[in-house]
Amino acid sequence: MAAIRVEQLEQTERCPRLTLPQTKGSQTDAVTVPLPYGHTELCPVRALAAWQAAAQITAGPVFRRIWLPRKAPPDAPPPLPRIGSQAITPWAVAAIVQSRAAAAEFGGREFGGHSLKRGALTTGMDRGVHPAKL
Repeated sequence: MAAIRVEQLEQTERCPRLTLPQTKGSQTDAVTVPLPYGHTELCPVRALAAWQAAAQITAGPVFRRIWLPRKAPPDAPPPLPRIGSQAITPWAVAAIVQSRAAAAEFGGREFGGHSLKRGALTTGMDRGVHPAKL
C-alpha cells in the first residue's frame, strides 16, 4: 500500500477505485477495489483527496517522505515541510504507526502497518459487515 501511485486511482461516479497490480492472494492478476466514502469527518477517501491537493500530487507515488529542512536563520520564519518525490517504504509506514500508537499511549512497538488492516477488519465485523465483503 505504501507504493500506491496516482495512476492506480480512478475516480468513478460513485467513488474512487484503486487498481492493485498484485496482491498477497494473486501475484499475477491485478485487482480493482472500490474505496467507499465514510460517513464522518474521518473519511479516509476525503483525507486522501485533501492530502493530494495539499501536497500538489498529481502523478507518481501518493504517499511520500516528508521532512523539515534544516533550521532557518533566527530572524527568518520556520521552514515549511518538504515533500519528496519517492514513495515511502513499508518500514516507514510501520514507524509512523508505531509513533502514533505510542503518542496515544498504546505501546507503540506492538503495532505496525498490519495493525491498520486488522483494525479495519475488526471494526467491520463489529458493525455486522459480512466477512466476504471485508
